Amino acid sequence: MEQIGKPYANVPIDQPPHSIQQIELSILLDNVRSALNVGSILRSAEGLGVKHIYLCGITPTADHPKINKTALGAESNISCSYHLNALDTVDGLKRSSLQIWSLEIAPRSIPIVEALHYPLPDHLLLVAGNELSGVDPEILSISDRIIFLPMTGKKTSLNIAVAVGVAVSLIRVPGWV
Repeated sequence: MEQIGKPYANVPIDQPPHSIQQIELSILLDNVRSALNVGSILRSAEGLGVKHIYLCGITPTADHPKINKTALGAESNISCSYHLNALDTVDGLKRSSLQIWSLEIAPRSIPIVEALHYPLPDHLLLVAGNELSGVDPEILSISDRIIFLPMTGKKTSLNIAVAVGVAVSLIRVPGWV
């Protein structure tokens, strides 16, 4: 097989230090089924400076063989931990002063752009749930905010890896909205 060209290099890009929100941002994935989605989320999170990822329930952990296919090594560079029960984990993190934002379309959801017009907390946990059933309603009930990504097509949601990547980007980079 003929090689088309050399693999692209990881070229560093100079960015002004103020271009990324200096908040402590973590992610909790609850019962996310797809290892490929988890790998993609790990890659985006690592690149955007997420502090920690909590993998809960049936969510595959970073040692799953399919994670590397989309994480491309990012799984080795980001702090992760596994927790059996997401509700207990969220409850404990809330008691330790993290503000909880769940990414979900629900009765009290607000567009993420609206949420970003208020001062951001110093410590934020973004919760994303199962690809089909979403965030556990009990987690939604203790969330400080429930946010969604506005959509204009017939489909009202994005793939979880894309949605988490967009949400984290919007939270981390001020001025995009």
